[in-house]
Amino acid sequence: MKKFLKMVGFTALYLGIFLLVAFIVGLTLRTARNIGWIETETLKEIVAKYDLVIMSIQCILATGAYALVFKLRKQSMKQFCKMQRLDTKSTFYSFVVALSMGIFSTSLIELTYVSSKVPELGETVTFFMGRGNIIMAIMCSVLIVPAFEELLFRGLVFNEMRKAMPFALALIIQSLLYALVQPNLPAMVFGFIGGILFALGYVWTESLWSPVIMQTASCFFMTVFRRTSINEIIGAQPDIVKVILAVLSVTAIVYSMLQIRKQGQTNKVQPTNTAAI
Repeated sequence: MKKFLKMVGFTALYLGIFLLVAFIVGLTLRTARNIGWIETETLKEIVAKYDLVIMSIQCILATGAYALVFKLRKQSMKQFCKMQRLDTKSTFYSFVVALSMGIFSTSLIELTYVSSKVPELGETVTFFMGRGNIIMAIMCSVLIVPAFEELLFRGLVFNEMRKAMPFALALIIQSLLYALVQPNLPAMVFGFIGGILFALGYVWTESLWSPVIMQTASCFFMTVFRRTSINEIIGAQPDIVKVILAVLSVTAIVYSMLQIRKQGQTNKVQPTNTAAI
């Protein structure tokens, strides 16, 4: 019971810190508007144009707060989250998973039925990856925010949970929590599935770098697909081609995840050849 309460307390702390940071950032902007430093219309323009930057600032500030928490606990956040080197084979297959996720998501979104009945999926991808300055999109939507999500949900929350409850239950709950921070219901479904994959990669490699690679690289590939109109090329194909691409992508994901698991089992019984990550 004590272990369970400790888990609940730290999980609430980690999530609460992020929500508090978001509240403080928002309060700061509103205060600047109220005292006349920023005009209302100017503030709206700033939020609309730099919302991804604001989100990234929140992630950076929250990360700093987490580091402070671990300093007070007299623990290493790096060791707790298992930010250790990833072997070459697991690195490769983590990238394959990321590329396959990007192709699967794009193929699914461009299906005639999905694009007409669930337009929120394509709109969400465009919002985070297909608009604004390309450098800002890569820095915020590809690197900072996804890496922070892995730190929070896999490195901190999932680690706390699997100490105090059965593995399968911890896996599902952390993925549900991750899904809940997504902007709409279709994205929540994707988030739940992604949360399962990221957590399995994390457990099998015992390194946070595997899920970080999976999520950041998949976001990068989807950004490239949007920015280079590859999604439009895929969208112009018959639906049967998109279905085939989606099936091949799922096959590649499953195969790559199994290879990551196999390599993880090998690493437990012999020294690994690590990549410089």
